[in-house]
Amino acid sequence: MLLARASGAFRRSRNLTEEVVADLSERIRSGAFQPGDKLPTESEIMAQLGVSRTVVRESISRLQAARLVQTRHGIGTFVLEPSDQDRFQIEAAGELTVRDVMAILELRISLEAEAAGLAAARRSEENLKQMRHALDEFERHIA
Repeated sequence: MLLARASGAFRRSRNLTEEVVADLSERIRSGAFQPGDKLPTESEIMAQLGVSRTVVRESISRLQAARLVQTRHGIGTFVLEPSDQDRFQIEAAGELTVRDVMAILELRISLEAEAAGLAAARRSEENLKQMRHALDEFERHIA
């Protein structure tokens, strides 16, 4: 890990948000923060790591997106039970830009639309019965 603190502040070798995300996620992985633990407040993280409130908030947002933490408004941010899938997502999400996300969505739209078209063209009567049953069960559970 490229964490480098000088007098409590991170060097600017990487994006500060990425540094804070890396620090907090490593503390979660190492067990310093256990599932159910409350993270330090924004002010405490700012003081500990020498970063701005904006950096802390963006970092917490990324940890939420990775499902490593959950914020309960007015109460605090709590560590969730991490899974291997979540750990991969936090690393992958750290470098994505809006342009990257749009490209991924465009790719998914084209692939998923084609897959749906092929599935519809190749479906059998049995497939239709199974889908109807699943939809009926879904509607029953909603009611």
